[in-house]
This record gives sequence, C-alpha cells and structure tokens, in this order.
Amino acid sequence: MAVLRSIPTTYQGTRFASALEADWAKTLDRLGIVWQYEPDGVYLPSGVGYRCDFYLPRIETWFEVKGPHNQRIGKPGKLADALVHAPGCGAGRPESVLSRPEGVAVARCDCGCGADYPFRLVVVGRASTRGKAIFEAAEERVERRIVVISCPVCQQRSFADADGATICRRCRGNAAGATAWSSGRIVFSRVAVPVGGRRRAS
Repeated sequence: MAVLRSIPTTYQGTRFASALEADWAKTLDRLGIVWQYEPDGVYLPSGVGYRCDFYLPRIETWFEVKGPHNQRIGKPGKLADALVHAPGCGAGRPESVLSRPEGVAVARCDCGCGADYPFRLVVVGRASTRGKAIFEAAEERVERRIVVISCPVCQQRSFADADGATICRRCRGNAAGATAWSSGRIVFSRVAVPVGGRRRAS
C-alpha cells in the first residue's frame, strides 16, 4: 500500500502542513471567510488536548481538514459535542446568551444555543471531488446537513446547519431565505505546490 505524504505548502505568508490545508485557506478566502490557522489548542472534556486546523472567528466556527482518511476524526466530533451550549450553561450560568432574532424558533435552553444552533459549529473539510469543495458536520451522534449560506441580512457567507435555526453566524440576523450551497456545489481553489511536490488526483 502506498503511503500518502503531506506536502508542506505556503499560501499568503502562512506555512501549512499540507497542500490540502493551503487549498482550504484559499477556498475560504474566495468565499470571504476570515480564518486563523492552527490557533491556540483546547482541552476536550476528556482532558485530551486538541489543536484544530482553523478557527473562523467572524462566524464562530472550528474547521478541521481531513484527507481521504479518518485518522483522529473523533476529536472534531468530541469538540462539536462539547460546544452545543455556551460555557457554564450546564451549571445554569451561561457565560453568554444568544438573543434569537424575530421569526426564529425560541431556544429551549437559557443560553439561546442548542442542537438546532450550536454555540460553536465544527465543520470537517475534505479533499475536493471534481474540483468542488467537500465539507461535512463533525458530530458523530447528530445528523447535520452543513451548507454555505449567503446571508440576506449582511450579505456575508458562512457555514450553517441547513436543518437548524435560521440564524446567520456572522450578523446573528434571521437568515431565512438565504442562498445556500451544499457540499460538492462550490468551486474548490487550489494552491500551487512546491517544486518536486506531487498531488494526488482528485
């Protein structure tokens, strides 16, 4: 069996561990989504440390890049499970409270977040298929249909749960009627790899 090796690649002055990570940075730029590469790590509820590949600060989303394998795929799923509600919510003292916009279902929880609108969304980006971006929810126990929306209120793009509360993760407005693109419907941007590096066909 052939071993696939990552090709360290530089894009916009950032050195990425793999060409796939750099490609996702370029794709996020094309979508107008601000990213931070390998931000500070977090501790999962189990006490295990975890550093996600990207944090998308303006849309409060963690983004993990995975190639054709599922090695360590459980970590983003555990992170997603831990971020359904705002910190402190379980003790009855949420650190932040989401005020839902008019026309959106009332929250079942004091923090205003929940299964229909997680406090932080966690998305997994995959290798492209036929030049299209492939992405999915990280949760292991919850079925989410992740899409990219263009908010009708602020006109910004963000990831969203197609079956969840229609709240824009950028402006917190009611995003009902937003234009949405599902996985496999957005052009995937690629970065030129260093001399001598070879990509896997996609």
